[in-house]
Amino acid sequence: MHAFKVGDFIRYIAQNKNDYCDGEILRIIEINNSFAFFEEYEKGYHINLLEPWAPHNGEWCWFWDDCTPHRPTCRQFGYIDVDNYGSNAVYCDSEQNPYTNCEPFLNSLPLHLQ
Repeated sequence: MHAFKVGDFIRYIAQNKNDYCDGEILRIIEINNSFAFFEEYEKGYHINLLEPWAPHNGEWCWFWDDCTPHRPTCRQFGYIDVDNYGSNAVYCDSEQNPYTNCEPFLNSLPLHLQ
């Protein structure tokens, strides 16, 4: 089981195929007794129904580098470059541009600019 914390982005895992929230990306605003709560919903979801967010190919994301956090760009996710010449992994957009940071595009600015 993952140790979630407030501020984490998650992906909701539906328990049945009729659940309209399946795969939805949310940001945790509160955790209380194994339930996570989100701005978008009044009710919480049990943490067993959540998985940490990781970008999927083609998903729209915010990208930025540590040296230029004030200049994010919104593009489709391409892949994670785990080799990166022996340093830390980097996120690459669909045009193969590397970035040190990535978060989901949720119809607003990245969190560090809000």
